[in-house]
Amino acid sequence: NIHTMGANLHTGQSLQLVVPGNMWKAFELRGVPYALISEVVCPAWVAEEDERADSEFLQEYPHLRDDLQHLIKSKE
Repeated sequence: NIHTMGANLHTGQSLQLVVPGNMWKAFELRGVPYALISEVVCPAWVAEEDERADSEFLQEYPHLRDDLQHLIKSKE
């Protein structure tokens, strides 16, 4: 699902978004140079459990490649 966050509530934007556990999330800025993003994680976030999407992720989900390629950083 795609959600647009912003202050224009009358156009369907929202100020916050709740993402259920075990769900992937990504964001991109559109029409603004910067944004303040905060995240509350419960239970507590553990660095060792953090998983980032990469090119291998796209190989597992090739049907999502066109939509997600620009959101995934290549490994350096």
